[in-house]
Amino acid sequence: MNTSLIAVTESTINNEVVQTVNARELHTFLESKRQFSNWITYQIEAFEFTQGVDFVTINNSDYSPPRKEYYISLDMAKELAMVERSAKGKQARQYFIAIEKAYRSQETQFKIPKTLSEALQLAADQAKQIEYQNEKIVVMTPKAEYYDQLVGSSEVFDGEQTAKMLRTSRSSLYTFLKQRGVITKSNLPMQLYIDKDYMRVRQTPYNDVFGNPKVSLKIVFTQIGIQYVRGLFEKILVANEMEAV
Repeated sequence: MNTSLIAVTESTINNEVVQTVNARELHTFLESKRQFSNWITYQIEAFEFTQGVDFVTINNSDYSPPRKEYYISLDMAKELAMVERSAKGKQARQYFIAIEKAYRSQETQFKIPKTLSEALQLAADQAKQIEYQNEKIVVMTPKAEYYDQLVGSSEVFDGEQTAKMLRTSRSSLYTFLKQRGVITKSNLPMQLYIDKDYMRVRQTPYNDVFGNPKVSLKIVFTQIGIQYVRGLFEKILVANEMEAV
């Protein structure tokens, strides 16, 4: 894959240094026919991106008058590429995923602590990792009421079906998953959960009112994905019960 498709830089968003891309460069790469200012404004409003959380802006004084630039997080960039529903969008999204994986790999390299505070932090991080692994084992253990319905099935279930199994509504389910960073603002799964095969994206081709071929994207849940989400619900229920004591 071409590693220079779109420049990836670092910006400070919400007091955290994160990888970002210039939205104008992404717009150019996607070959969108809409004017950039109209395109970025629509995307921010349609998918409820938030300045200071998903992106930052600066005034580029190299132009007269200064030009407003949008530096967007990789998560936002991946989502914009996905909703573009084109070959260019797919190529950009795969590129961002590859960049993100490479960055995470560098971050997770073991570092020997040089101070007491670093050692304590390392111990705390390792304890969190162990706790996460234990929680993962619990979540992946099917319970009796779901065994007959799910185990041995290769089916996937849409949001409505999954919500009924979990005794909630589709909108409540999606809101819950968005709050925990499991799905995007456009109701599509984050790459981590696609990689784990908890969720998939179902593509359905159709023609718009002008006869142009389009593809609709819809989230579906696998059997282990439903068990995972059910585990998240149970954790919240237990936490609420502990607070009430």
